Amino acid sequence: MGIIELGGIAHKFSPDLLLVENSSLEAVVSRNIQKAEAFYKQYKTTY
Repeated sequence: MGIIELGGIAHKFSPDLLLVENSSLEAVVSRNIQKAEAFYKQYKTTY
């Protein structure tokens, strides 16, 4: 799964997604590279 924009909903959704069997967070997209990097570090995905 990929996530576009990294607001509050993305931060609430991502931890639960990582608990679902056979699912993974593959990529995120943001207009702000610092937000994308921080999200990457928190959830270990690509940006």
